[in-house]
Amino acid sequence: MPEWRVPGAGVLADQPGAGLAHGRPGSGRRMSEHRLRPVLVLQRRQLGGDGQGDQWLCPEQPELDLLGRHDQRLLPAGGPRRPGGPPEDLLQLPGSTGAGGDRHLGVCKLPVGREETSMQRVFRRALLVIAVLLAGAVASSAQPFTAWLVTSPGYPTTHGYVEVPHAPELNPTGAFTFEAWVSVTNSTTGQDCRTIAGKNYVQAWWIGVCTVSGQPTLRSYLKGGGSARDGGVVPSNVWTHIAVTFDGGTRRHYINGELAASFAETGPLTTSTSEMRIGSDVSWERSPTGYIEEVRLWNVARTMAEIRDTLNKRITAQPGLVAYWELDSNARDGVGGHDGELGGTGRGYALFAVGPGCSPPDGFTLCLNNRFRVRTYWRTNPAAGSPTDGRGQVAGCPNTGSGLFWFFAADNWELMVKEIDGCGLNNRHWIFSAATTNVFYRMEVLDGLAGIQKIYFNYPGPPAPAVTDTSAFATCP
Repeated sequence: MPEWRVPGAGVLADQPGAGLAHGRPGSGRRMSEHRLRPVLVLQRRQLGGDGQGDQWLCPEQPELDLLGRHDQRLLPAGGPRRPGGPPEDLLQLPGSTGAGGDRHLGVCKLPVGREETSMQRVFRRALLVIAVLLAGAVASSAQPFTAWLVTSPGYPTTHGYVEVPHAPELNPTGAFTFEAWVSVTNSTTGQDCRTIAGKNYVQAWWIGVCTVSGQPTLRSYLKGGGSARDGGVVPSNVWTHIAVTFDGGTRRHYINGELAASFAETGPLTTSTSEMRIGSDVSWERSPTGYIEEVRLWNVARTMAEIRDTLNKRITAQPGLVAYWELDSNARDGVGGHDGELGGTGRGYALFAVGPGCSPPDGFTLCLNNRFRVRTYWRTNPAAGSPTDGRGQVAGCPNTGSGLFWFFAADNWELMVKEIDGCGLNNRHWIFSAATTNVFYRMEVLDGLAGIQKIYFNYPGPPAPAVTDTSAFATCP
């Protein structure tokens, strides 16, 4: 899928035109239809005092705009379209607010047939440099790796997804595991259900998030209509690892590697010849609002230990792994040849903003070697898979390459973390940590220069083991 992307850009999305809602399956345009032309300075039209409704216009194409909203999520561009024209592919990099005002960078569409001039090439290269220098101030939400699939704003406004052609192996029958990282939202009223992935829920399997008793809950179908099971809270707008397994006698739901629910289940599982979708289902076209990453389908029932061991790692072909969609700016299957492509509207890919430093500084973010941003979240709720209920705070002990977090009292520290430059040894940056606690916590480490992040979990009960990840970041130097 050829496209040009600024490192650290916000959202590359195909926006719907006025009046578009679902659209027929497969009606969405493909990203390869347009090239992108860089724009160094976007004109600002201030619509509100807080900057949340400001309009950003593309020079030479004033009928296009970028709607800038400053918050911690990366949002798609939108706004008026050329009369009678198609939706536009836009790339937006949100900036930060402050004394100097908002700074936004973006690119506008270059229709096929209009070649990039030498001056535009100069602008493009300059934009790469400027993006790196300015993007460091952009707040990022937690996410396990690099780029990810975006569906925004989602049902009922848009319906975006990855479509994967039918293949018999996409219907595991004797044993089953589905895994994904998600950060999604749905309505808090009624029993609103949004699809993470499915292969026709009325016939075969479906995984999604539904509102149950006011909580966004992991739901699975493994044997078509009537086989729904609910269990495990999926917090809104928080990157969460979900997994559903079936071993021939039991179905299990996992949240961040914790067993959240289990159900007696007999096999075999049912099948369908429908296409598989990520972010949609042929019989339930309700796309979530948010992000999906690292989708894995297995024909074996993975154990809790196996899920925990690889949930924050890239994996390779291995027994039982049917398909693996990293969704790292494309929909290719990295192991089984089940490549997908984007369909519908309001979908694309996003990635981290990049830049040195850890600004804006706060009491919850540890900045190691002016590059690695570390945040921690903890939980005392004993229910497995329940959301975190507190944030780790940085202890006042300045140190370039290491630091401390406390959870309950400033004079009683829980976690020490350090970054080690191992580039001269194994071409990796290492992450080590040691803790004096037995509560559940998650630790997010973002390489701000490379735009790559890993999430580590400590599970409740026994004293927290040390983290000695000597392969954490392959981002040297």
